[in-house]
Amino acid sequence: MIKNKSLKISLVIISLFFLIWLGGFLYFISNFENEKKTETIFTEGIVVFTGSPGRIMEGIRLLENKNSNHMLVTGVNKSSVEDTRRWIKSITTKYDCCVELETKAKNTYGNARATVKWIDKHNIKSLTLVTASYHISRSKVVLQRLSPNNLIILKNPVTDTNLQKNLKQLPAYLLFIATEYCKFLISLFQLRLGI
Repeated sequence: MIKNKSLKISLVIISLFFLIWLGGFLYFISNFENEKKTETIFTEGIVVFTGSPGRIMEGIRLLENKNSNHMLVTGVNKSSVEDTRRWIKSITTKYDCCVELETKAKNTYGNARATVKWIDKHNIKSLTLVTASYHISRSKVVLQRLSPNNLIILKNPVTDTNLQKNLKQLPAYLLFIATEYCKFLISLFQLRLGI
């Protein structure tokens, strides 16, 4: 009898945690594509966490629109840094004065660490963060965890055109987004606990 009661209690607790996780996941999925861009607000810096297409172009667009005077692109692949530099120079005249490429970051945490070094170097107090829409919430949380408390971080998400939600790709898409959601939750807990 005691075994059955403890098993039932365990199942109820696990079910409650799953339902809470599922509710948060559904909220996450329904909202990450609706993040608003910060197109009209000036910040002292723009940081682009590389990855999917469109991120660097969005950073350049913000720079050209005078939303900032400095831009850092983190996580540029060392083997393509010269190609990236040439490409950026071909579409903006602001490369020499305003753009820096960083090649050491390999993940979100590395991007955030590189960003903190860069904002310290330039004494930046406000920042526009550019990355994929599904990745922007976690990126902001990781950056908040590592940066000075007074840093203002505005999110400027980019829709990832590679994430096509059709029925053939639905399981892979849901798994990818569920993984990102779990990483976001872990980062959020770390921020709240001060770890």
